[in-house]
Amino acid sequence: MLPVANMNIEAVLNGFKGISVAVIGDFCIDAYLVLHGDKGEISVETGLRTRSVKEIRFELGGAANVAKNLSVLGVGNVFAFGIIGDDVYGREMCRQLDSLGIDRTGLLVQKTGWSTNTYTKPYSDFREEPRIDIGNFNTPDKDISEDVLSRFESALKNMNAVIVNQQLISGISTRWFRKRIIRIIKKYPKTVFIVDSRAYSDEFDGAMRKINLSEAANVLGFNLKEPVDDDSIRKVSDELHDRWKQTVFITMGENGIAVKNEEHLELIRGINTSGAVDTVGAGDAIVAGIAACLGSGMKHHDAARFGNFCAAVTITQRFTAGSPFPDQVRKIGSDPDYIYNLVLADDPRRAKRFKNSDIEIISGKTSGFPLHAVFDHDGTISTLREGWETCMRETMIESISGSQLERLPVGLYNSICLEVDKLIDLTTGMRTIEQMRGLLKLIDQFGIVEKKDKLTESGYKRLYLQRLKSRISGRLDGVSKGIFSPDDFIIKGAVSFLKELNRRGVILYLASGTDETDVSNEANLLGYADLFKGGIFGAEDSDEEDPKKKVFKIILNNIQSEGSKGIVVFGDGPVEIREARKRDFMAVGVASDEVRRFGFNHKKRSRLIRAGADVIIPDFSDIGLVFSALRFGV
Repeated sequence: MLPVANMNIEAVLNGFKGISVAVIGDFCIDAYLVLHGDKGEISVETGLRTRSVKEIRFELGGAANVAKNLSVLGVGNVFAFGIIGDDVYGREMCRQLDSLGIDRTGLLVQKTGWSTNTYTKPYSDFREEPRIDIGNFNTPDKDISEDVLSRFESALKNMNAVIVNQQLISGISTRWFRKRIIRIIKKYPKTVFIVDSRAYSDEFDGAMRKINLSEAANVLGFNLKEPVDDDSIRKVSDELHDRWKQTVFITMGENGIAVKNEEHLELIRGINTSGAVDTVGAGDAIVAGIAACLGSGMKHHDAARFGNFCAAVTITQRFTAGSPFPDQVRKIGSDPDYIYNLVLADDPRRAKRFKNSDIEIISGKTSGFPLHAVFDHDGTISTLREGWETCMRETMIESISGSQLERLPVGLYNSICLEVDKLIDLTTGMRTIEQMRGLLKLIDQFGIVEKKDKLTESGYKRLYLQRLKSRISGRLDGVSKGIFSPDDFIIKGAVSFLKELNRRGVILYLASGTDETDVSNEANLLGYADLFKGGIFGAEDSDEEDPKKKVFKIILNNIQSEGSKGIVVFGDGPVEIREARKRDFMAVGVASDEVRRFGFNHKKRSRLIRAGADVIIPDFSDIGLVFSALRFGV
């Protein structure tokens, strides 16, 4: 898989304003019930404990969610065609569609034999319990279905694109209905039709398909072995295109999207997102994004890239189907962080070791001996900030628990710890303010701290940084007084490695997301500041942009603007590796064990490979071996 060029997101979104897109199929609604286990009472009638609902909300699902996504993306005219019941759920769906400006003259009410398809999703302790589904025994009235199709066909002459949505066995898509849709597709060969069908993808001749990899394999009768490699994806894509003679969009989760048309196959990488994810609704976002792009005249592969951005936005919205809000699509699409070598990152058994060492060669990229080397500071050279996770964990647990920390039931306390650990693991490498935004969501979800006692995300960031600064100050003070040696806080071999690069004329740069004054003082105290002839760069205290990312962008762009070649980046975090990869510089991931200060950290290895590292080293203890692995020469 190759990364794809960035697109002009603003131009894409502007292109949606004048088009019309129809959605026909299974219109559903989701009912989210947030349960509160401590508030139930014993029913007088049954003797059973009741379940109390703390919060209830309704969100559009199925074809209704696809239509919503089109509206959110700014599509000028969105039309809905399907059947709903004469019930409170159908009325709520209509209310929401109306608020979005969606034309529902083709969404007809069947008063008998049909209940609006509703997925009731109870959540307890932030885990979804078994769903309660309404509408599984629906039988569409043929006259009403005929009316839906008649209105649909009448509207086709004004449509730029059509999405056919099928996800219910007991929905509108009966065998008779599907045959009529197929006839309509053949009757209007110049209209863009894209089908998203869970059960009948093989039937819709003449239409493009959006299908996930598992469903695609089932259509072909393939037994895909995990993990799925690129060759298997190519085989599935080629055979589906040969079978259907139309473009296929195959979604693959973190692996991205495969797009196959008569011109070529393109494998579009998945996009890295911070924090916990919820994949519900990702497929709806993708198909909406693709259809809007195709309807506005974009090419198939560009449409898939945009759909990829839409999905990356929705999966960050937990406990909801999510929506591809344009501001967030702009943000992700303007500077996407792609995921690389996912199979290798998750399976260290596939590692290609260099001369039986811990050094791992990921790509065959070579740069010759470098002229410039940019080093991340914390975790790559210095371990003064080792243990930041502990400081953050303590801050988060205390912030979620508030004054109740010592009195919480063991089960609830353990649930808090589990969610905090998950948040820290998923957001490692992201800016602190993003982690604090995740903390705020957890505070709201657990509901222990009263609204008046809550801080802002910046307030919680200050609490964390105060705790971390106290930890670091003690270490710095110890070095100053001679209690600790500088070597106690330096990755093994790092200073010797820097000196050797400096001796050979390589210009060294030191970069950090930490305040520049602090970085400079720490590098001076530990004894290597003078080696960085290119400069020492730190961050400004700003919550508006990832400070570390900003620092690396400035350094790398400046070097690049001077026309310099032979640039290598060393770092233990994904930010610096991604920035190097975007510019096709050699990226060396330092999977350091910050406690021992030598040896391998497997969690870092996975993050660094996913970020696009070319080589992984554990430390700098064997300079000759590292130089040889990087093909620098000894």
